[in-house]
Amino acid sequence: MRVISTGHLGRFLRVAAFLAFALTMLPLARANDPLFTLWDFVGASGVIFTGKVTNADQPVSAGPVFDRTVSGPGRATLAVSEVLSGTLDAKEISVTSIYIVGDTGSLNSALMEGQEVLVFGQKSDAGQITIIEHGWGRAILTPANKIAVLAATRRFIAIAALPGDTSKIEAMLALLADENSHLRFASRSYLLNKFRDAAVRDQNKALLLALLNDPDPLRHDLALSALPNAHWPEALPRLLEFARGTDYNEIMLASRMLAHDAHPEAIAALAILTLNPDPRVRLLASGEMAWARNPEFKNAQLRLLSDPDPKVRAAAARWFANFLKSEPSKDVMPKLTTLLEDPDSKVQAAAVAALESARPARRPGYIRPPRDGTP
Repeated sequence: MRVISTGHLGRFLRVAAFLAFALTMLPLARANDPLFTLWDFVGASGVIFTGKVTNADQPVSAGPVFDRTVSGPGRATLAVSEVLSGTLDAKEISVTSIYIVGDTGSLNSALMEGQEVLVFGQKSDAGQITIIEHGWGRAILTPANKIAVLAATRRFIAIAALPGDTSKIEAMLALLADENSHLRFASRSYLLNKFRDAAVRDQNKALLLALLNDPDPLRHDLALSALPNAHWPEALPRLLEFARGTDYNEIMLASRMLAHDAHPEAIAALAILTLNPDPRVRLLASGEMAWARNPEFKNAQLRLLSDPDPKVRAAAARWFANFLKSEPSKDVMPKLTTLLEDPDSKVQAAAVAALESARPARRPGYIRPPRDGTP
């Protein structure tokens, strides 16, 4: 059976972009988790199986993710060992171009002779199997990871067979504290993807509010991550608690929701974050205020123009660059002018942009007269 792989370079760029994004997520959401996209392969057209590489051409050499130019695919023959999900009649298949991004951030050929691998694929109507470039460093089975990876895969497949979304969500929540790290990471990923659907969020509103108030960080952090823009008044008291806390990750997630809430307490809580002793929090608060451009944030941002951290000063100046386009404010101009002499070039550039945005738009064809009044 021939296995096809489509869009090598385009897929590589998508994998690289996704890796860059995933590394910015919470520590619980590991970018190299082998089951991160498992759900995509459980179903009528999906097939998940293990196999051993019996023959392989020279693999593609390793290279840094963002500098790598793909020169060509690696090829291999797989002897099928076990089909975990779906159906697969062939006992041996030919595979082309399976690449992975390893834990070190390098692009490698996934297949070399003698390796045992866990393969995720999709079957076409014609019976061909497209191997998905699984990516995140763990499709290769080793003595150290094989038992845990396969156990997690089987348990996930069992959950996929449960009827209805409610039972699946409940099962995934139970896995958040599982001793198997693969299941913890994969269940969190599934739940976050599920709750991105507004209809699913609304159907599970009571559950998410309960999770938000749960003392277990694994559970309330999940709720914080799942509701970045939800305007639920019932969530406000708990969000205010997180914003007033000391955990940066919880402050970050709560501030994102507060920035989209017009309630006076939400506005006040976001403004108070600009007084936080942690410069990361002050920078975060300044950036989140950009979503609202609320005039009530003006005094807080004005204070940040004198912040000891240059990143914070620059962020505040950028906020005024947007604010002054629609809200003229002469009292800000002297401070922005002093920032033109700031020792940090990025602060200077942000100040220039803010001052430019405050200048009135000129009429087409208008020529400004000389300042001395001469014709």
